[in-house]
Amino acid sequence: IYGVRFREANSGKMSEFEDWGGRLSYLMNHSTLLSAAGERTPNQFVYEWQLTQPAINLDRETQVELPLPSGTELCEPHGKPVPVLAMLFCCSLVELAIPKQPVPDNHVLQGVRKRVELRDSSGKVHHNVRLGDLPLGFDSPVQQGQFYELPSMFNRYYCERIEDDLVTWTLLESYQHGHLVQATFTQKIKYSSHYVQVADSRTLDRLRQMLARLKSRK
Repeated sequence: IYGVRFREANSGKMSEFEDWGGRLSYLMNHSTLLSAAGERTPNQFVYEWQLTQPAINLDRETQVELPLPSGTELCEPHGKPVPVLAMLFCCSLVELAIPKQPVPDNHVLQGVRKRVELRDSSGKVHHNVRLGDLPLGFDSPVQQGQFYELPSMFNRYYCERIEDDLVTWTLLESYQHGHLVQATFTQKIKYSSHYVQVADSRTLDRLRQMLARLKSRK
């Protein structure tokens, strides 16, 4: 199940579940669709649809639209309720494997292994390096009180403080197998060149809410 979207009731526009670094799986299990009929997660709606044994060919991509009960509100974690009319998604069969031991989420493994190539106008490769080894933030040194992401790991952080050569980070978003992982740790400042400051306003709003909620529990 991917490409999950919702048709908003007030504007008619589509809002899409973010699929950044495994976030989609988390949203499908932890968002709620609230109506007079009760409260269910998006995954529960999909499961109920599957029980109807729809006549579709899962060997190719299929687009599905599920109407929602009147008055349904979509509530994302750390978000405001939004009235919605329908849930839309794509589905197809994919190959998978069940590991024999605990492993990081596939999105994280994909990011760690991703490589970047530098080619000239003729297509010749002059440089090939893992994304995680690139100093992406070399021109923007980290600042206390700002939010950052580590593209190679699909993680987002808050810079708590900088003392001498140590940075104290709060990991706010790391999605592992459908679960949200959060932590606080220190790291040598020399590694800060791999972090990129978050600029998207919607993401920043969510991170501020997540940080406030995390601190309120301490």
